[in-house]
Amino acid sequence: MDWFELLMYLHVLAMAVWFGSGLAITVIAFRALRTSVETFAGFLVPAAWWAGRAHPAAGVVLLLTGFAMVADRDLSIGETWVLLGLIGLVLVMAIGGALVGRTSDALVKRVAGGGITSEELTETGERLLLYTRIELALLALVIADMIVKPGA
Repeated sequence: MDWFELLMYLHVLAMAVWFGSGLAITVIAFRALRTSVETFAGFLVPAAWWAGRAHPAAGVVLLLTGFAMVADRDLSIGETWVLLGLIGLVLVMAIGGALVGRTSDALVKRVAGGGITSEELTETGERLLLYTRIELALLALVIADMIVKPGA
């Protein structure tokens, strides 16, 4: 295995962690919310803990390995597929931090404090799941971009 293959392996692994765990969390959270607010509240805390650590770490690994692969193969950041992937990843990180992260953090605090009604939990949980679906859709587009490599 050469340097580029190692970087590619880490890059793909990071995306698999982020997309895979994001998809699993979203599906399970959706099912939990449909079961009962208590079930959703019980799932929310460990899911937010995992996603709040694993997803940003995966994003950093994606960026670092992506830049390293561009440098290793003398690619240009200006190539369409590289630029689209970078823009997509930055958008996903922004959505993850500004919408998903903040909403889940606030929800976890309210659940832990016991000061949230079932209606508020359901409403905020549904909004959180909308944000995660948007994040996953954008990640899927980034994955497609990296496979198809438009403009290459």
